[in-house]
Amino acid sequence: MSGFENLGDLTGEPTGEEDEGLASGFLKNVDPADRPYVEKYLKQWDSGVTQKFQDIHKQYEPFKGMDAKEVESAMNIMNLLENDPEFMYNQLVEYFQQTGKPLPGQEQQQLPTGQDDDGDEDPYASRFDQMEKYIQAIAENLVGDREARQAAAEDEALELVLSTLR
Repeated sequence: MSGFENLGDLTGEPTGEEDEGLASGFLKNVDPADRPYVEKYLKQWDSGVTQKFQDIHKQYEPFKGMDAKEVESAMNIMNLLENDPEFMYNQLVEYFQQTGKPLPGQEQQQLPTGQDDDGDEDPYASRFDQMEKYIQAIAENLVGDREARQAAAEDEALELVLSTLR
């Protein structure tokens, strides 16, 4: 008998035991004679999966509460900025001309945010400001990801050098 015949609930839900990881629901059904062998590897796997989930949640933390369509719009804008900056520049110039806002570097009387020359409410101002915040958050996340990948590569190279020295 291998101890795997009756595996029961493998959902990983806490069972009230001391070890409440994903592995606990599985380990309680393993034959006690096999448990020390299985437990070591299963707990390592459980720890790795838990860490991966925490990393994923941390990566997406800046996007909590954001609307998926707005994030998609912001990503499209970032894509345009990277692939066709001249088009984006022309679009921004057109926007500034239509709203009467001064182009960066041009002197003009500043109007209160969200108003045009006539003092009317600009229907796009709040959406533009919100998208600007999303783009900033995405850019910061991309920079953070790049830095994390670079640090991981440097750590891996260092580990390789240290392992050859051992």
